[in-house]
Amino acid sequence: PGCSRTTSTDRAVTAYEAALGVLSPSVASESRWQDIAWPDVRTLRLETEEVRVGLLRFMDLDACGVGAMIAERNSALGLMAADSSVLLYEHELLARLSACRERLGTDDADDDLRTLLDETLEVKRRNASRVFWNATLGSREFGSLFSRATTPLSASDGHPEKPAQAALELLVDVGRNLGRPGGIPDEDRYWEAYRVLEQERYGGRLVTTMNRVAPVLLRGAPVVERMDALCRERPADVAAAGRIWRDEMQPVLQRLEAGGGQWMAAFDGLVVMQRPVEPAAFSAWYSANLDPGDADSGWRRMLAAAAVHADAWAKVEAGCP
Repeated sequence: PGCSRTTSTDRAVTAYEAALGVLSPSVASESRWQDIAWPDVRTLRLETEEVRVGLLRFMDLDACGVGAMIAERNSALGLMAADSSVLLYEHELLARLSACRERLGTDDADDDLRTLLDETLEVKRRNASRVFWNATLGSREFGSLFSRATTPLSASDGHPEKPAQAALELLVDVGRNLGRPGGIPDEDRYWEAYRVLEQERYGGRLVTTMNRVAPVLLRGAPVVERMDALCRERPADVAAAGRIWRDEMQPVLQRLEAGGGQWMAAFDGLVVMQRPVEPAAFSAWYSANLDPGDADSGWRRMLAAAAVHADAWAKVEAGCP
């Protein structure tokens, strides 16, 4: 979606903000809300160890059927591969080397190869979580998924969170099975997951929507908390604002909470499994924006403010005192 199109979310938020301003012209202009952008990729990258193998030992590794793979990875094109391609390579290489090591068992005749495999696998396994991070939350590809050059989510969008959620769940599965023999993902499904994430950019749209909606809800909370008095003082204005809440704002919030909540459960799964290696820059961004376990995150603050508004308007619907 283009970044210039006015959506139903924009219209709903603008109309609701104006209605709250009519109810209380002195409504606070400051919501103590910070719009924190996705961190610079340079602060997210993790260093990985290199496996240095001489020519003769490399030829030994070829006995495991990985010589062509390693040569391709170390070619000029291979060294320029995207992080998502590197992850797939490391996944397959680890699986093949592990299977080869299992086949060798403890046969003394293959002692040199077994030692080489043990050394190589030790480094590769230490690297695995960092390679996975660099291909997902630490990658340029993922950074583009949270681009703000997107329109807010809209109540009429359908369910864009579902394909994006499925793509995240596939990557979580890749991470859980990284390097396991038989755990190599279907390549078509793997690349389709990245394509869907790039196409939907759901994370960016979700954060853009949150940054549009939350400040208005937070600024408006003190207004709706005075609804008893406003019902007596300005019943017509309360009725007008209530219609905007019911017909425009509430559908946006319901869609955001339902669809966004499902997507966030999948995204949080990807985050939680990588906690041991996540850099401080990502931790700060996640805590400020989307962490469902942090009461001070933007997401949790928005939900809390939305609940205040919903409760106030439910009482008005039941009848102004």
